Amino acid sequence: MSTLPLAVVCSFLLSLTAGSLVTSGFNMASTLAPAERQGVVSSLVMVMIAIGSVILNFVGAAVLKSTRVDVGGAAENSATGVFGYIGIGAGAFVAAGVLAVLLVRTQRRAPVPSAKRIEEVPTRC
Repeated sequence: MSTLPLAVVCSFLLSLTAGSLVTSGFNMASTLAPAERQGVVSSLVMVMIAIGSVILNFVGAAVLKSTRVDVGGAAENSATGVFGYIGIGAGAFVAAGVLAVLLVRTQRRAPVPSAKRIEEVPTRC
């Protein structure tokens, strides 16, 4: 039995998820960052996505490798390893979502001094 169709479907779902996350990250970065810093913030979003995907791939590969079982003389991934890999990815997604919500709420609560107020403050020499 070929696993190619299942691999193609899983690859499509992973690509769709990654595209949605990248788009959301860029949208949040562009709405919260000042205009002069949007390029830096969007670059930071891309770097963090790249680092996060590499780390999750290494962790997932380690989980799958450590939970292999012998089936008919061939080593195969176990259901425990696959579900563990999915659970780790879901946990990372939830943790990132909670962190993003906390950062957005903190950003909205922080008072932002306007340029007018800064100019009105007398300076002491």
